[in-house]
Amino acid sequence: MNCPDIDRALAQQSTLAPNALPADAGDHVRNCPRCRALLEVLSAPQPGDELRPELTHSIAQRIGQTLAAVRPLRPPGA
Repeated sequence: MNCPDIDRALAQQSTLAPNALPADAGDHVRNCPRCRALLEVLSAPQPGDELRPELTHSIAQRIGQTLAAVRPLRPPGA
């Protein structure tokens, strides 16, 4: 395998998961700084994907303050 083969394999995936590359890609990736760096970037967690715990707690408290019981809806044919 070579760099263009790695590029094609990544482009054909529905998700950019480095572990979904063909088995023979491992040798090339271990020896190629370009492809190794590319896979490191693709497998790194995206910044900002998770909320800070204090923000999550604050949101949960605000939602909890406004929760109230409601009457169930009538079934559709009633």
